Amino acid sequence: GSQPLAFGECRELSSRVQQHDRLVLGLRDNELHGTFEVGELPTTDAVLLLVLEKREGSVLMGFQSFAFASHSDDKDAQLAVIDTFRGNSSAPHLKMEDHVTGKEKQTVSKRIEQLNFNRVYSVEEGNYDASIGDKGRGSAELEQQLELNTKRSLHLTRNQNYVVLRIGGDGPEFPEALVVYPEGLVGKSGSARHALSWLAAALVAAVALRA
Repeated sequence: GSQPLAFGECRELSSRVQQHDRLVLGLRDNELHGTFEVGELPTTDAVLLLVLEKREGSVLMGFQSFAFASHSDDKDAQLAVIDTFRGNSSAPHLKMEDHVTGKEKQTVSKRIEQLNFNRVYSVEEGNYDASIGDKGRGSAELEQQLELNTKRSLHLTRNQNYVVLRIGGDGPEFPEALVVYPEGLVGKSGSARHALSWLAAALVAAVALRA
C-alpha cells in the first residue's frame, strides 16, 4: 500500500481496518494532506471504498466513503456510482444501457436507466454501456457530445463489487471522464442478454470523516 496512486487510479488493498483506525494520506509534491478515521463498523464484514478529493481553497483533502456489504449468495453485482467532478454542472446522472451489438440491434430493445450519483446499486450480471448525462449543458448537441466523449463499456459479474467514478474539472488537463474499476472485458457475443434490474441500496455508514 506504499506505492503512490495516480490521478483517476483505483487500487484494492487487502488490509483490514478496525474502529478508530486512522489513515493518513497526502498528495505528493503538494501541501495537500488529510486524515481519515474509521468510525463505527458494520455488524457484518464489508469492503470499504474510500475516494480522495481535492477541496477547493483548502490544504485538507476531502473523502467520500462507501461500504460494500459482503453477501456470498448475492445474485447481482454491487455498483457504486460516485461524482468527484469539480467543473460547472447542473444535474448530472449516469446513463446505463444494455450493451448490444451486431444482429441484436435489429431484434433487441435496449433498456436505459438514469442513475443518480453517490449511491450504491444492485445490478444484474451482464454487459452495459455507461456515459455521463447532463441536461444543463445548454443544448441537445452538447449533451450528446458529452455522452459520446465519456462512454465506457463494462461487464458486471454477480457477487462482485464495481466502481464508476466521474472525474475531472480542474482545468483542461483534467477533462471530464468516467473511471471504471475493476475493468472487465465486455463479451463479443451478446446472446445471453440480461435485462437491467436496479435496486438502490442504503449506504452503510461504516466510516466517519474527521477533518
